Amino acid sequence: MFSDQNDNLGSIRDYYDQNTPRFLSYGEQRRTRTIHRPVWGEGVKSEVEALHFVHNLILGELRVRQKGTNKGMLVLDMGCGVGASLFYLANNMDGEFNGVGLTISPVQVRIALEEQLKKDPEEKCQFVLGDFLRPPFRKGFDLIFAIESFAHSADPQSFFHVAAGLLKLGGRLVLCDDFLAGSTKGNVISDRKKGWLKIFQDGWGVNGLWEPSFVERVAGDKSLVLIKDDDLTPYLRLKPLPKIIIELLSAAIGILPNKSLYWQSVIGGQALQLCLAHEVVEYRYLAFDRRTN
Repeated sequence: MFSDQNDNLGSIRDYYDQNTPRFLSYGEQRRTRTIHRPVWGEGVKSEVEALHFVHNLILGELRVRQKGTNKGMLVLDMGCGVGASLFYLANNMDGEFNGVGLTISPVQVRIALEEQLKKDPEEKCQFVLGDFLRPPFRKGFDLIFAIESFAHSADPQSFFHVAAGLLKLGGRLVLCDDFLAGSTKGNVISDRKKGWLKIFQDGWGVNGLWEPSFVERVAGDKSLVLIKDDDLTPYLRLKPLPKIIIELLSAAIGILPNKSLYWQSVIGGQALQLCLAHEVVEYRYLAFDRRTN
């Protein structure tokens, strides 16, 4: 899921290896097997539907691309977790579907293969252990998506270079992730808010946060043209702890000799909620088309 040019590669792999079973024990995630947040968009009536909201947006992208053709769709999930997104797409697409999931976590690959026995008996999906900045694939994908994994990359230029190289001409790239709001909201990020950002990034292994305008420019340099930019932040149900509690807990964890990756993740998630609630960070859905050079 992450570049091995990044010094944090091993720690990020450990983060997911240790925490994935816990993530899958939360609420309805025990059923959906998703490792991303619920989005309570229009028409959503349950947590299960909220956890599949982004899946349905991607499903819509696929159906539009397949309309009027008989060809199958070849789809890549860059940072696939335990395969829930691909299984959902495969089970809800008409016609031929072939999905590939890429993750840096051996634990996630193992669980994905176990899940496949229950959810994908026709083996429409396959799962590969590897770095998404050095994928073991050639080009030819109709759609590539990354849900809450793009922010783990420290090098957006390399990310878009790789994605553009893997997509067919006319193919689509979808990102759903956290982006820096800052100047787009007219905000000045105070030192205290910068502290929240650091707690979030340290807790979740986030190597970079960028404003959508910067991401659009970098992607454009790689022949990826932004065609959709939706702010999903209003559809999140944010319930952060009080600021001072989050800051104190983060400081307490920071002085422990053996830091818990799980509790770092919990506090990081609380700091993220603060950043979202105070318009420091936005949760956005971006779609790009692969055009000619």
